[in-house]
Amino acid sequence: MVETLSILVSAAKKTPEMGYFRHPRKILRAHVEVLEAFDSDGTDLLVVGHADDDDAYITSIDISSTGIKSVTLGSDKGYDATARAVIATYTAGGSAATQGSVAITLEFVYLPRQN
Repeated sequence: MVETLSILVSAAKKTPEMGYFRHPRKILRAHVEVLEAFDSDGTDLLVVGHADDDDAYITSIDISSTGIKSVTLGSDKGYDATARAVIATYTAGGSAATQGSVAITLEFVYLPRQN
């Protein structure tokens, strides 16, 4: 069964925890849509990962403009049995943004443990 983790990242909430992977899983797809453009004076970037690798699930995406973004899955897209928190990180490329929001969804399946 396909499951999801979703969150809204904003200029005020730059590094929220999306949820927690409890079991072995595989990332199937990711979706990113900028709902309101971030207003820093540089390139605004988003990554999704965990404490050991900040772009393990979604590699760096320019989120300086609104719309649905092309997503590249990160290095941990395959089988991963490590339980860990999933963290989305927004980085302003210049001055601190005062507005902006982006919706993120990870689609994944839990898998049996390998022996």
